[in-house]
Amino acid sequence: MRVIRKTLLVMGLVVLLIVVGKGGPQISAVDIAAAPYSYNLIKWEITHLPAKWWHKAWYTITRRTKDSEERLALVREFFRIGEELGQLERARDEDNNPNSIAAQEHSISLEELRNRQRDLKAQVEEAVESEVSAVLAQEGLASWKGFIFPPVDVVYGGTPRVLAVSPRVKIELAKTVLLSPDIEVVEIEALESRIFVEKELSALVVGIGGLATYPSIVSAQNGLPHATKTTIHEWLHQFLFFRPLGRNYWRTPEMTTLNETAVTLASEELADRVYEAITGEKPSRPLEKEEEKGAFSFGREMRETRLRVEELLALGKVDGAELYMEQRRQIFVDGGFHIRKLNQA
Repeated sequence: MRVIRKTLLVMGLVVLLIVVGKGGPQISAVDIAAAPYSYNLIKWEITHLPAKWWHKAWYTITRRTKDSEERLALVREFFRIGEELGQLERARDEDNNPNSIAAQEHSISLEELRNRQRDLKAQVEEAVESEVSAVLAQEGLASWKGFIFPPVDVVYGGTPRVLAVSPRVKIELAKTVLLSPDIEVVEIEALESRIFVEKELSALVVGIGGLATYPSIVSAQNGLPHATKTTIHEWLHQFLFFRPLGRNYWRTPEMTTLNETAVTLASEELADRVYEAITGEKPSRPLEKEEEKGAFSFGREMRETRLRVEELLALGKVDGAELYMEQRRQIFVDGGFHIRKLNQA
């Protein structure tokens, strides 16, 4: 009965999130342009939410528990496969001949790895959700009697892409649209160009590591540390949705920045505790490439780029700012950071 009540509560939460969303169904010209590639969020919820909670109910009823070492082995294997999948997918995308022997071998390997990862998926999600919930309760984030609301619920898999739109005259995120993860590069560039030419707006399609749907969607291709941090990051957005800070996320760009900053800082600290709870090890802090003596510093170069772009835009030199960003993009590529496009969005 407890599981049933919890499931009904979660269903109500999802309905609320879908109805309220970002402030209502406001269709714009950008939405219309992106419509052929849009990500069907409602379909995703209908497909994934019942399956997730059916597994939770069955897991609770049958009490199919594993010891900590076995759970850790499953978690490590799941995310190891995810990282291998990411490497193979990037290699496949870089192959200009989809009919080559290498491309065919990549496709076979990808299918085998996806099947292996799929077999582990539900158990790994349950294990991570359990550890995250325990840490959140220890930190005083439980609503009552140790109950975490909303319950931690995550799906590890392919995340959608995001179309970010900005006015050309200043760096400001004006709109975002979720797109299918399967959109091709040629379609991405055509969409960005259409918005630029027809709407006089800067547009950029990017991949994301996670999304605060319910359940959250988190990439499984960046390793366990990233997955735990992103799982907590997206849960904190859900948690704040029921508070003034989160409900006002889209009110102004400053509110968006405030939300993201608060959630990022909190998730980084909490993720370390979750990682240690799962693995029994403290997370390592390897020396970043950009911190090495003489190495290209992504952070420093990007700050320099943004400050100069803001100066040019303030002077009304929009074309000059865009030319400068393209020149800087080439510098980043030469420094080992592949950036497809750099613009106001």
